[in-house]
Amino acid sequence: MQVNNYVVCVNFGDKYGPEYVENLYEMVADNCTIPYGFLTITDDYTKSGRSGTTFVPEEHFDGWWNKMHIYRADLPAHGNILYLDLDVVITGNIDDLFTYGGNNWATLNDFIRLNRMMTPKTLYNSSVVKFRVGELEHVWKTFIEDPHKYSKTPGGDQAFLHKHTILTKPPAFYPDEWITSYRWDIRHNGLKDTTKIAVFHGVPNPLDKEVLEKELWVRKALRLS
Repeated sequence: MQVNNYVVCVNFGDKYGPEYVENLYEMVADNCTIPYGFLTITDDYTKSGRSGTTFVPEEHFDGWWNKMHIYRADLPAHGNILYLDLDVVITGNIDDLFTYGGNNWATLNDFIRLNRMMTPKTLYNSSVVKFRVGELEHVWKTFIEDPHKYSKTPGGDQAFLHKHTILTKPPAFYPDEWITSYRWDIRHNGLKDTTKIAVFHGVPNPLDKEVLEKELWVRKALRLS
């Protein structure tokens, strides 16, 4: 049977070990009931652990700019892509994330803007992005023309994505109650029943001792209890 849905993650450098990829792979398996493939884009085959398919591109960039690879049209995948950051924790069924917005691509409202903490550089948070393979290829093609120049964009990859889509191809935004910031919401108010994904942007990380000791739902999601 042909698979038309793929979960994609990116793991470059030494920030995350293969255990983060394997944890994500297992959480998806626990929370997705439709047929899907799992793809890791990385600079080293060993960083994908034993999880799904691995794609090692020739081009390597600094930090989060390696997320630009997800928009290229030559990925070993087809149909719908659901990109997930490695520091998310899946707490509910994610089937609807593949179809939300219909034919439109989808991403998150920026957490800074939602919490009115400061003036944001972007309207997006790119921890979760859904699109069809090749749909956002123009983002990749623009970036690869001059990676050195564009990697200086204030606000990082999500600001670059915003700049090159907001006027010509704006996204649908996932409901805020589906995907929530741990740092600015769950940490203070607890996990809600409506949450499908908790995003651990910045610090702490979900595998940090302070999180594992405090948050039993994280341990459960990671199959640690």
